[in-house]
Amino acid sequence: VVERVRPEVKAAHHSSLVNIAILSRDYYNSAYCLNEAGIIWFLDSIPAVPIALPEITHDKMVGFLDNDYIARRLDNSDDIAHIYEIIIHSLGLQQTLPSVLTTEISKLIGKYNAYLKKRAG
Repeated sequence: VVERVRPEVKAAHHSSLVNIAILSRDYYNSAYCLNEAGIIWFLDSIPAVPIALPEITHDKMVGFLDNDYIARRLDNSDDIAHIYEIIIHSLGLQQTLPSVLTTEISKLIGKYNAYLKKRAG
């Protein structure tokens, strides 16, 4: 089991424009993930987007990516729009048409909900 964050992972975080962490029960049970969260926390000039799976509630966020952060959810259109805005701004990309964004958000929510059903089964 690897518990130290490899140098190439540290370098990737330093050069990233946005850091996304998927928070789950497995994430919080992994020393490696928690160490990587420390890098994300330390690099506070780079936007961090914690995305929580259903088992992670605000009060269960601990460690570096604790409840000082707003956990976004992939079954919430407002949260997805917020993630989109952070990524577009961080990468300097042009925004898409609102109608296209709305359609893609709906597709993502459908795929995410299907994933959660498989995950639970």
